[in-house]
Amino acid sequence: MAAIPSRKKDVADFDLSLKIFSYTREDLKVILQPMIQTAQEPVGSMGNDTPHAVLSEKPQLLYNYFNSCSRR
Repeated sequence: MAAIPSRKKDVADFDLSLKIFSYTREDLKVILQPMIQTAQEPVGSMGNDTPHAVLSEKPQLLYNYFNSCSRR
């Protein structure tokens, strides 16, 4: 008779799979679970479309001219 794998090993393998594919448990809860339940793709922002301060017609703080995309 084959041995039944332990629950700890299943959880560890699952966590490793999440890490390999760059998913978090939050991704599962917030994105994937609603997709499965509603059979629809999520709608949301895919990035920052704020224009650079230098291209804005409105006055900007000096800090905004040196702000990098990684900090937004």
